[in-house]
Amino acid sequence: DSKWSKPAKLYLRFGEWCAVRFPHATIAVSHTIQVFCRKKFRKDVYYIPNGAEMPGPQGTSELAAFGLEPNKYLLGVGRLLPRKAYDVAIEAYRRVPGDMPLVIVGEATHEGDYAEKLQALAAKDPRVKLVGYQSGAALKQLFAHCYAFVHPSQAEGLSVSIIEAMASAKVVIMSNIEENLELVDHSGLAFETDNVDALRKAYELVLSDPEMVEQRGKRAREVARREYSWSRVIDKTDALFKDLIQS
Repeated sequence: DSKWSKPAKLYLRFGEWCAVRFPHATIAVSHTIQVFCRKKFRKDVYYIPNGAEMPGPQGTSELAAFGLEPNKYLLGVGRLLPRKAYDVAIEAYRRVPGDMPLVIVGEATHEGDYAEKLQALAAKDPRVKLVGYQSGAALKQLFAHCYAFVHPSQAEGLSVSIIEAMASAKVVIMSNIEENLELVDHSGLAFETDNVDALRKAYELVLSDPEMVEQRGKRAREVARREYSWSRVIDKTDALFKDLIQS
């Protein structure tokens, strides 16, 4: 990751080695990380993914505060960091005709310059809404009632926000990094990472085909229920601990 200095990268690599070599067992949240550990450290680790609640029906009372209507906005959720690539999401959307809002939920951390860049880009398109950090009922309703979800990041472990969008029966427009592709099981729509024109085309396809959006959203929820529900994650973690105790 370009944000780290050389000493920091060396220390992080040492931390990776320790995390794989010293514990009785190491858990990887994605198959991609599992394979990486096997190749780099010649050590098997256990795959147990991140999870999400399977939400029930949600009200719409919180949407008015954002000037939104159900099923009439696109949503992105994540920290405002360069590797999350929301600048790419905004730049691509500026080239898409129509009046549907693009709502980005998240707060800036130490990357203050990047947040300012996003604000400047958003100011060029009145459809783009940066609504800051959200939680509780507001966040649940934003997930529940978006038309589609966008996740353009350059790097992930295993995205919880994608899983949450899938659990809410939403088609996900996502960058084609391996960690994203393994999640969606043909229920999402991938574009080449950092490719503004490819993302523009993905936006336009999703906006032009509500039937496809609904069908893939239903498939996404089923994938989330089958693979990423907290009950499944807990069962796999519990089984691992029992195996370690018996060994």
